[in-house]
Amino acid sequence: MSSQPGPGPEPTPSGDPGGEGTPPATEPPPAPPPSAGPPPAGAPPYGAPAQQGPYGPAPGQLGAPPPFAAGPGFPVDPAKARNTAMLAHLSAFVGLLGIPSLVGPLIVWLTQREQDPYIDDQAREALNFNISVAIYAVALFVFSFVTFGLGLILTLPAFLALGIGWVVLVIVAAMKSNNGEPYRYPLTIRLLS
Repeated sequence: MSSQPGPGPEPTPSGDPGGEGTPPATEPPPAPPPSAGPPPAGAPPYGAPAQQGPYGPAPGQLGAPPPFAAGPGFPVDPAKARNTAMLAHLSAFVGLLGIPSLVGPLIVWLTQREQDPYIDDQAREALNFNISVAIYAVALFVFSFVTFGLGLILTLPAFLALGIGWVVLVIVAAMKSNNGEPYRYPLTIRLLS
């Protein structure tokens, strides 16, 4: 036979032109990685503690605060918990835009209640208060309707007092909760406990 290539099948890596018979040759195992060598210039020696940066230790270094994870069973940054609790109270001001005032605290409570017990408590308190204010407002409206408008002499000042009290108490609650103090609204029907 000649050694010139022909139209026949090409030989496999094992040299068998039919592809049957001896198994293909395996490649040798890769070489082991080179040793790590000395640390780069300016870096601390291996095993030595890393130097602190201008903003404190990097995450994972000794002395660094633990990273905070959101979710049930994980600690929440206390400042974030206070801010979220304050947001739960202030979110009632969506009522000034024509949206029912209990929608804001309801959204905060449903989305953030599992993050921290303080957030759960304050958002639930804000929600209970805004539900109570809505019940009082509906009761005043029904009273003025049932009395054929004669009850307006009583209900108009009551509506005004209810509105001013609502604004003042929401602001006070937001300030107290931002300071980390649990706040309890007066005259609140606690439907959610």
